Amino acid sequence: MNVNINFLRKCLVIPFVILITQSTAFAEPLLIPGFLGIESSYIETPEADSNTTNAYFTIINLHNQPIRLLNTNSDFFGSAVFHAANGEELEYIEVLPRERVVMEPGGIYIQLNEITDSITAADSTHEVTLLVRRGREAMEFVEEYFDNSERELRGGGIPNEKEFLAHISVRD
Repeated sequence: MNVNINFLRKCLVIPFVILITQSTAFAEPLLIPGFLGIESSYIETPEADSNTTNAYFTIINLHNQPIRLLNTNSDFFGSAVFHAANGEELEYIEVLPRERVVMEPGGIYIQLNEITDSITAADSTHEVTLLVRRGREAMEFVEEYFDNSERELRGGGIPNEKEFLAHISVRD
């Protein structure tokens, strides 16, 4: 039986290399259909005796309207503040349609205040809830509405604002 090496390379090696490359480039991806994608995210290990640290995300807008990250909360910190590259506090972080925002040290970031001891362990993972709005303005509060993206009837709320749970790792 004559096996063609080129055939095996194309069928086995190349897909395997692509899979490994993608898994390292996008360490903790999160896809929220019709809203956004989070390619990567991490929290800095806080310095000793500090009750603040920073969180970073790479966010892609998958919608035809701007997306606004309005708030983030979790059990391991008391409050979060969005910051621009110049250190100025931001009310929200906006991602334009089909664009990407890369949060990084020296750039846009989220400052986490009043952190608990649970975050001090490097390589630990924590749940963070993100409040995201599709569009620049909040829709009017409704008692009950049909969510087209999930095809189900929802309880009261603001139809274009949703909370999403992300798992974020702590890094040195």
